[in-house]
Amino acid sequence: MSELDLRTPYEIAQEEKHRYVCNRFKELRAEFPSAAPYRLMWIIAKDDNVNMTVPGVRNILEKNNLYVNNQ
Repeated sequence: MSELDLRTPYEIAQEEKHRYVCNRFKELRAEFPSAAPYRLMWIIAKDDNVNMTVPGVRNILEKNNLYVNNQ
């Protein structure tokens, strides 16, 4: 029996976008280990595939346990 996907097209696109943000952060972190996390988030936010704000990118990374705020 095949699995039934009950997600809407928006939810599917959002999940793909979040996966892209997380993978891009991992790639940039590996390539530039000494760069500040904010700078990497800024690069991701300005990416044409993402087009988000830095706090939006940070929120995605925090929810996926890739970034921990110091506060």
